[in-house]
Amino acid sequence: MTAPQKVLQPWDDAHFKQFGLKRNVIEPWEDGLRTQLDKVQDGLRYYVGGERILTDDQAPVEVLGMRAIDGLIQAELQYYQKIYREEGLKGLLAQF
Repeated sequence: MTAPQKVLQPWDDAHFKQFGLKRNVIEPWEDGLRTQLDKVQDGLRYYVGGERILTDDQAPVEVLGMRAIDGLIQAELQYYQKIYREEGLKGLLAQF
């Protein structure tokens, strides 16, 4: 039986250290990435659904479309995972 691994929480200093970051120091190469989610959150609105269903996620055309999109996403994800493994977070950020 293996020992349980510690889960890193975003508020732990170890979380920042894992990525070569400091909690209260935003490096120039981060280019606002830490604050982007705050900006997105400010624009979110709570959605209240109505009486009508606009799509059927199990319709054959929906399922085929989702499979095609999942395949594209998986291929792109593998590309970026390779960069992350070889070059780390800075390597990923250099792609943009």
